[in-house]
Amino acid sequence: MTVGVERRVFVNTELPPSSVDKFGAQLFSYPKNKIKTSKYTIINFLPKNLYEQCRRVANLFFIFLIIFQFVPVFQEMDPIWAIIPLAGVMLVTALKDGYEDLKRHQMDTHLNNSITYIPENWDNLNYPSVNLSWKNYILSSIYWYLSKRFRPKVRKMKRYKESKPAALTIASIIGKESIPLDKGANDGWRKTLWKYVRVGDIICIRNNEMVPADMVILSTCEKDNICYTETKSLDGETSLKIRKGPQETAYISSSNEAKQFKGYIDAEKPSPELQRFTGVLTIPSSKPNNTRSDNEEIIYPEGEQSISLNINNVLLRGSILRNTDWVIGVVLYTGCDTKVILGSGKTPSKRSKIEKSMNPQVVFNFIILFGLSIITAGVHYFVFSKWLKIPTPWINNLNSSIKSTVYALGNAVILLQTIIPISLYVTIEIIKMIHTYWISGDVDMYYEPRDESCIVKTWTISDDLGQIEYVFSDKTGTLTQNKMEFRRCTINGKVYGIKGTDVSLQGKNIELVHAKEAEVEEKMRKQMKAIYNNPYLSEKESLPFIDETLFVDLEKNDEHSEKIKQFFTHVAICHTVLSPKSKDPKDFVYGAESPDEQSLVSTAKDLGFVFTGRDTNHIYLTIQGEEVVYRLLNIIEFNSTRKRMSVIVQDPRDDDIIIFCKGADNIIYERLKGKDDFSNTTLGHLEVFANEGLRTLCIAYRNIPKEEYQVWNDAYIEATKAMENREEKVMEVCERIEKDLVLLGATAIEDRLQDGVPDCIETLLAAGIKVWVLTGDKFETAVNIGYACNLLKKNMLLLVVRSSDNNKEIEEQLITALGQLEQGGSFGMIIEGLALRSVFDNEHYKAMFLNIGVRCDAVICCRVAPKQKSEVVKLVKDNLHAMCLSIGDGANDVSMIQEANVGVGINGEEGMQAAMSSDYVISQFRFLKKLLLVHGRWSYLRIANCVLNFFFKNMVWTFIMFYFQIFNGFSATMIFDYPLWMYYNIIFTVLPVCVIGILDRDVSTTTALKIPQIYASTKKKQSLFTTKRFLLFVLNAVYLSIVSFAIPFLMSLGGALPQGYDDDKKLIGNIIACYGIVVANFTALMYMHSWDVFGTFIILIETFSFFIYIPSAKFFDPETPDLYVLFKMPIFWFGLLLAIMLCIFPMIVIRFAKSMFCPSDLTIVKEMEHQKINFAPQFEVRRIDSPNSTTSNQTQSSVISSIVSDRDTIPLKKTLSAPAYSRYTHHRRMSLYDTKTKTERSNTGFAFSYSEEQPEKDYDNDKDKESPEIVIPEAERRKKQLFNRHSMIVTTHNGKSD
Repeated sequence: MTVGVERRVFVNTELPPSSVDKFGAQLFSYPKNKIKTSKYTIINFLPKNLYEQCRRVANLFFIFLIIFQFVPVFQEMDPIWAIIPLAGVMLVTALKDGYEDLKRHQMDTHLNNSITYIPENWDNLNYPSVNLSWKNYILSSIYWYLSKRFRPKVRKMKRYKESKPAALTIASIIGKESIPLDKGANDGWRKTLWKYVRVGDIICIRNNEMVPADMVILSTCEKDNICYTETKSLDGETSLKIRKGPQETAYISSSNEAKQFKGYIDAEKPSPELQRFTGVLTIPSSKPNNTRSDNEEIIYPEGEQSISLNINNVLLRGSILRNTDWVIGVVLYTGCDTKVILGSGKTPSKRSKIEKSMNPQVVFNFIILFGLSIITAGVHYFVFSKWLKIPTPWINNLNSSIKSTVYALGNAVILLQTIIPISLYVTIEIIKMIHTYWISGDVDMYYEPRDESCIVKTWTISDDLGQIEYVFSDKTGTLTQNKMEFRRCTINGKVYGIKGTDVSLQGKNIELVHAKEAEVEEKMRKQMKAIYNNPYLSEKESLPFIDETLFVDLEKNDEHSEKIKQFFTHVAICHTVLSPKSKDPKDFVYGAESPDEQSLVSTAKDLGFVFTGRDTNHIYLTIQGEEVVYRLLNIIEFNSTRKRMSVIVQDPRDDDIIIFCKGADNIIYERLKGKDDFSNTTLGHLEVFANEGLRTLCIAYRNIPKEEYQVWNDAYIEATKAMENREEKVMEVCERIEKDLVLLGATAIEDRLQDGVPDCIETLLAAGIKVWVLTGDKFETAVNIGYACNLLKKNMLLLVVRSSDNNKEIEEQLITALGQLEQGGSFGMIIEGLALRSVFDNEHYKAMFLNIGVRCDAVICCRVAPKQKSEVVKLVKDNLHAMCLSIGDGANDVSMIQEANVGVGINGEEGMQAAMSSDYVISQFRFLKKLLLVHGRWSYLRIANCVLNFFFKNMVWTFIMFYFQIFNGFSATMIFDYPLWMYYNIIFTVLPVCVIGILDRDVSTTTALKIPQIYASTKKKQSLFTTKRFLLFVLNAVYLSIVSFAIPFLMSLGGALPQGYDDDKKLIGNIIACYGIVVANFTALMYMHSWDVFGTFIILIETFSFFIYIPSAKFFDPETPDLYVLFKMPIFWFGLLLAIMLCIFPMIVIRFAKSMFCPSDLTIVKEMEHQKINFAPQFEVRRIDSPNSTTSNQTQSSVISSIVSDRDTIPLKKTLSAPAYSRYTHHRRMSLYDTKTKTERSNTGFAFSYSEEQPEKDYDNDKDKESPEIVIPEAERRKKQLFNRHSMIVTTHNGKSD
């Protein structure tokens, strides 16, 4: 093979001898194109699900006990009754897991039965049909294994199956039957399902269809053999990309020509990298190939021609063909070998952190169980030995002490097994299922435009939502709406554009602003029609760019008017926007790789400067009705290093050669011919645009002398042909022509975020959650979004780690970044995908990267592949042992969603793969705030307390039974009736823990959202479910069990029972059971944070359930002791009241002391909420000196009053795209530190966070008018400590706290 690749795919060419064995069977195998994201199949569901459930130590223990009880001597009950509870628990869990996986199967079936086209009556020669006898088949298989050249696989390949009508109806992607193929007919192509597509197949993709497998393009409907593809489900980019087939195969336009084409493709091994591919297409040629070595196999003796292939010649699975009628290509990778699937990973089995932590605690319970059992057996040995020495009527003298001790040990394990509650797991499953209902039914997370609410797909990890430490987010479609709109421009020193942005509209009457904008737009349209009736202008859609003075200035025919025309002509020429498919003005739609460029060109079109198309050598414009054809000479494309784009054209009207250049302000200003007042004015306008959160580009041009251009063009052509250091040579040549530019002005575009994203991220950061953005987008776009969504702050120094093929450079950049961190301050890190690839190839680099990321306030990884996203998540999760959440909306986010502890999919515009692979599905990013801070925190609180109370009440019951062994010779005798022993967990004490797990909450929804810092205090070290807290519950259980056993037992020994009642085991056992049940339920009530009417009523009913049980049991079992007489005795109720007081009084005293002398943050917040004390606002106003003020000594009150004027104030309860923003805010310098060049530069051209200063809100107006404010001295005394600890208020400029 050539180029050292591992795959050779033949097209209409017989397999050579090197590719088959002596029996004619091929020596290679490829995976099927059928994909599977589910975990189970019908065959492996039972064993695999049982294995996952047996990872719970308690389940293993109960299986052991069931087996143990089949031994007759240890049969306390029929083993069947022991099997039923465990079987019920495991059945419910299995049904739940099966239902979740069924949804994944349905999605897989939906996709695998999609439609594509292959030639009729055509065979794929990569899979020769070989009929082997059994003898030859075995010999062939042995030869296969011994050759060790390719992976073994069964060689009898399946033929194509005819498509079934039922399968066609469920196909997810079917093109319209009317779309023509083969010049107007569908003849020659037949339908097949995606799952039957194989490597080497020739397939035809139609417009708007998804690509079923990674394929090399042979030909397209375009004359330049190009096509346009949308890859947003792969890399998150919504812009169209150009892909191109080799010119040598462009002639293929029918199925017959495709069947006649011959060739083979050498390709690299499958890789998840979306931006790289290396391959060679070899076709027959009349010219002999003299470059082959003697050892290389010759496929076409008459001659061969080799054509190099790269990623631009490949269509990837999951991409969608756009603006192209058809594409014919050869399948190269299928199924799990495709790049999108390689980057997705396997579907994991997720278990919550509490569930994992329960295993050590269950082991601890085992230690207690076996410890008590051994103590019981050991003491029984000495007691039984003593009994054997004297005549004792109640023992079997035939048993030896050892034998009786063994029996006692086994019976003690069975008797005390209640310390490991079998009903715990099924109770937790039911509680989490109800949590699912709470989450999915939350109207605040309902998205009306799509009629969608939050969908819970994995029930078992709701408590993990309350422990999240890191959020990893995609950008495109997750944070943004993918809508770019042209809002402002500055031309020749004058600003145009008055339409409001998300930032400028803050605090204003939006209805009045929109009404004024409508008037201006109407006036502007009339002005436009007076000059030129633009047929391309839509009458239905509102204009994104409006200004009533623009056309007034344009009509003056002066120098400024010419600058305006030149400016928008520049905008219409300097871009890479695709030619519209339809020339009809009604269907005139642009497609662009960059949404910024599409916005610019669309606005120019609306204003009469229409880009109508392009070909290889020309650009076609219609300038206010006049058709102008510019000769296209060169396009110098934009990249993240150049930060600019240039187009060189020749004006047909005067034959002038002009270079139009646009780019970042600092890049363009360095290349201006000279700087004057106009350039300084424009720079000031750029500052204003940036302060409004707009993305800016400078527009410049230069007339080039023909002689200069000819010399430069020759050098440019030579540089583009260079085989080594091509990019560096091209950039060097481009520097020679992009100089001495004349500034025309600048554009400003609004990149709209989803509603509420800045506020949501600000709240998550306040809650102690770190947010990392992982995107496949470009560096500049990622940074702009980082500023706009409040992730990056204007006082941050951004550490930029650039791509490099030299690992030493990467190491040096990381060392430089660490050095900057040592200087102190606020930092953010931006790292590019290629640099990240080098980082993950070296363990030392990974440690350095993680160290930098943890110490930075924000991290953005741009240009990353899906596999890299999951690697970043895995690095943080495994090395920091942190709880991670990933959120995204495209197929490129599936791998990181599955890698994280919690995966959240956004049901957006990029397909359903992210949603189907996630644990939770929401429609908007802003819903994440309530999902975590309210539902997540409540679920964590409820599940943690529920589990601990479950262990607690079972320990009380177990220790009571152990204490009774002191009085029966440690013979492992049960003090209770067997029904009481069995019903304790099923009936008498199950509802209180269920109430805790379902209804309990410590603070209200409003408080949880207004003070997000309490989320940080709760999740810190997962404080609600720790070993320390578990041991405290154990000690409390020991104490309560002593009280519950001692009081009734001593009461019976003291002769307190009524006359005629003997102190037999059943009677005393029932009295002790009554006390134990009541005490356990009252203690559960004390562990609740909120006593609502419904929950408290249920617990009280459960507490007195024992008194309802006694008459019922008496009816079925006459031997049940009659306690009615006992209930009439005051001593019984006095003892019960005493037991309750002794149990709950210490808890009351301890809590009171803690709240008085060392209150926790949560205690203070609860007191403030209960007493209706005003909360400090989440974002406090700091003193801000206006840059326009005449003196810096201006009083604070006057500054604040100017900031919180009616014009700039917005209520906090109103959630828009951005928090309130004051236009008087003084902005500190934003800067980037390039660790590669070790230089720091201004970041003026980027949009930044909408707000870091919030207008002060008059919270006094929100007080409850009917309830007077009550001030608790203790709460007020501790409030400042709480806020300072979590930075819940902001310090003013002079260091004092508000």
